Amino acid sequence: MASKRNPTHVANGEEYSRPQVGKGISKTSMAQRARRERERILKQTTAPQTEQHLKRDTRIYTLLNSLLSIYRHNLYRK
Repeated sequence: MASKRNPTHVANGEEYSRPQVGKGISKTSMAQRARRERERILKQTTAPQTEQHLKRDTRIYTLLNSLLSIYRHNLYRK
């Protein structure tokens, strides 16, 4: 639930915590968003789509996979 110190906003029907002033989005939060977006794209690709939409979704999926890979690499690098 949102609090005054860390309010939320709704985007695409999902509620996200806003980062506090002076802080970026955490790696965990970014990975969770990427995972949700990837799942959303996979659900959409099962529906009939034009070839152009499928190519666009494939590019987005590839980009999200790359971001998740970078996140995992940085998470375990110490």
